[in-house]
Amino acid sequence: MGIAHYPEVLMARKLIKLHKLEIPFDLEKLVEQYAKLIFRKIPLDGVDGVCLNLKTPGKNPIVIVNNDAVPVRQKFTLAHELGHIIIPWHTGTFIDDIDATKPNETADSQYWEMEREANRFASELLMPFEWIYAEFRKNSGYDSLISRTRSKCGVSEQAAKIRINNAYTEIYDLEMPEGKILKLYEQTDNVLNVQEQILSDTNFHPLIVARQMVKYLPGKIAFVVEEDDKIIGTGATSRTQIKYQSEGDKFDHNPYPSYSQTFTCDYYQTRTHWWIFDFELVIPDDDRDWRHILDDIVNDINPPQGHEQFKRIVNGKLSGLNGTRTSKGRYTSLEEFIEEANHRFNVNEYKSFIKHDDFLRFLKKRSQAFFGD
Repeated sequence: MGIAHYPEVLMARKLIKLHKLEIPFDLEKLVEQYAKLIFRKIPLDGVDGVCLNLKTPGKNPIVIVNNDAVPVRQKFTLAHELGHIIIPWHTGTFIDDIDATKPNETADSQYWEMEREANRFASELLMPFEWIYAEFRKNSGYDSLISRTRSKCGVSEQAAKIRINNAYTEIYDLEMPEGKILKLYEQTDNVLNVQEQILSDTNFHPLIVARQMVKYLPGKIAFVVEEDDKIIGTGATSRTQIKYQSEGDKFDHNPYPSYSQTFTCDYYQTRTHWWIFDFELVIPDDDRDWRHILDDIVNDINPPQGHEQFKRIVNGKLSGLNGTRTSKGRYTSLEEFIEEANHRFNVNEYKSFIKHDDFLRFLKKRSQAFFGD
């Protein structure tokens, strides 16, 4: 889930609008409108702050901040404690370590989730997205944006990096929205044209653009981004079940035996390779049953793992796909099931199998057996 969808983040944004806060603002003055504020040394290791009387009838909240910490840590702690006060379901007492984001197995998971909620609230309050986006539009350089966030928002480098990294998800959606990507694709019906247009409109890296595109593009589409034949990233649309090449490995120029189209986008020293797997399958009729057809194929290709083992593997993959169909209600038409089955075998490991003249005949007969046709 994107950071903007967390309710505690939305609460921080409402608070900013309510008080008409602009960077920089007086955080202590803001907190004092909601709680009694105390700065003192807390003689407990790892404790940054304490919040008392949360949502307690007849009592005002009390916030204690450890003034033995460095100023930027005190500031984040103060915003974190305000988060506990504002978030409606945070009640009672909190003793906080603002770095404690990965509790051990015996920890109270609900308590630590509330700690993460308070951290997200604090991050948005101190480094509002609207301010970050405005700064991004002035100068989108990552290091520059981190530096400006640190100095103007008064936070640590670690806090600034976490916030900026989360903000980029929203920035990408604003700069490369779903509507723009789909409109470009509808106009050109070509992923290469879409990527080239977006690259000309933005200064994002081709990998970022490709990943944003496959979030929204329809059909079965995959990509690999490489530089000097070294893979730096891969991705695919949600409907594409493929075997990915691994980041850092040498790029395989022919990873898929079957595809309808392929494109390459050159951008300086970086290349994005696209494969489109959507195509119409034309399958001739055949009088043989699926077992007979599979036997004939296996006899022809003579797989290295042995005939019987290969047939068990093939039937296992298809049975698993059929299990998905029956248990999750996917691939419910025969045509869709055959298309997906063909897609699942589309790796070089099965190249001789899927290139055999009888492969699609086998898929059709085996699929019909699953459907009871």
